[in-house]
Amino acid sequence: MLAGAEHVRDCVRLVVRMPADESRPRLSFDRLAETFDDQRSLPPAAVGALHDAFAALVDEGLATMCEPGAGTGRIAIPALAAGFEVAALDISAPMLATLRHRLDTLPELVGRCEIVVGDATSLPFGDDRFDVGVLAQVLYLIPAWQLALDELIRVVRPGGRVLLVQERTHMSPALAAWDAAWREAVESVGHRPIPQEPDDATAAAALSERTIALTESALASWTFGQTVAEALDGLDRMRPLFDTLSDDAWATAVSSFRRWQRGSGLSLDVPLDGTVTLTVVSGIVPPRR
Repeated sequence: MLAGAEHVRDCVRLVVRMPADESRPRLSFDRLAETFDDQRSLPPAAVGALHDAFAALVDEGLATMCEPGAGTGRIAIPALAAGFEVAALDISAPMLATLRHRLDTLPELVGRCEIVVGDATSLPFGDDRFDVGVLAQVLYLIPAWQLALDELIRVVRPGGRVLLVQERTHMSPALAAWDAAWREAVESVGHRPIPQEPDDATAAAALSERTIALTESALASWTFGQTVAEALDGLDRMRPLFDTLSDDAWATAVSSFRRWQRGSGLSLDVPLDGTVTLTVVSGIVPPRR
């Protein structure tokens, strides 16, 4: 059984962090914990669809779940609400603190959540411990992402499921141009972007190589966007994402980008929009050799 409600605050275990490639840039989520949900929350319809997908697995008799990279719980909480017992693991203690605070308001769920500070490439769990493992938009943040996938498969029992929860995004031409120009502006002052590796297709292919009976389901789709004026007003909210840049470098990047916008033909009322499709790729863990 996972930790009971009265022990939730005591069940956080510290695990030595051993990143496999220090040369690859990393994004620290410690400073983003308080604002992450505002930036990356799922719309209610998507949360409902995710809950229903998890509930269907519970109805099949699957009961325990491990989620490396759980963050503030945007995937773990729907899984808990669907009936799973969840081990929520993350390398960022502040992100998990936000999850604990969220669970404080959900007493009916807190007793089924074990919160663990740890590294996705060295999970502090025994073999075949869980019925289900979930990786949600996190592999590109892990330099040794294939090792993280192998570790999750190790702790899921044969016959259990490993799920990739993917938010597949399509940007409008205006947003694609905006995004490319912003990347150029921050990279010109020294920002090292995190490589978007693996992409969704590569991650799904890696799961297919390691599991059997791969399936893919689109759970929900929604649009997003704002005008150019709104995006310009929100540039300062992005500052924590670029904490390796000095204030002078940040100011230079913003100034350069604003000059690009003025000459781009993208007027203040132009929409910067796109669509997101919430997709679950699922594979069954085969018998151990």
